Amino acid sequence: MSKHLTYEDNMGYRVMNLNTKRQAVLGVIQRNPDAANDDMLLYERYWIEVDGWTPGRSMRKCTRPETISRRRRELFNMGLITYTDEADKEREEAYVKERQYAAIPWLADECGA
Repeated sequence: MSKHLTYEDNMGYRVMNLNTKRQAVLGVIQRNPDAANDDMLLYERYWIEVDGWTPGRSMRKCTRPETISRRRRELFNMGLITYTDEADKEREEAYVKERQYAAIPWLADECGA
């Protein structure tokens, strides 16, 4: 990764600004188009390509999945990426299911939400 995109904070963590993270997520998706529809693939490719992670090493300094997902959603809302109909439907169903059971934690556990 280019030095101008990151800097290290006082604890040795690589830090990027949000616009840079958004650009990094877009780059990962452009190089791996299926990653727009598959969150786990997006995380894996981002951690390897951007954070420099390799399997078997600690992930403590890797970007949080929530941050990567947010940047992906921003790119979608900006019209810079698209989802397949199937991926869009799966995300909508997961969102509805999560919202449905969020107020009743014990029910979510029983239903596998």
